[in-house]
Amino acid sequence: MINGEEAKSLGLVTRVVEKASLEKAVEDFAQQLITSASSESLAVTKKMVSEVQHMKLEEALEFASRKMPLHAVPKIAKRELKHFLASNR
Repeated sequence: MINGEEAKSLGLVTRVVEKASLEKAVEDFAQQLITSASSESLAVTKKMVSEVQHMKLEEALEFASRKMPLHAVPKIAKRELKHFLASNR
């Protein structure tokens, strides 16, 4: 397992926060997604995340690349999807 700073240096996450700040950071990110992504992008991302959550990281990334045109999702959603997948392994 790697720590948050190492994950950030590897590009697996975009931001590292203290545990005490995590809930607020998640709420802020969710609000940013709601205001910056289309409802279609959010729906596609939500469905895909649901489908990949029990896969190994490599399998999930491959699945996502075949299942969903990542260029259609805002840049921040792609980064955070990668973070979500990495943090749930």
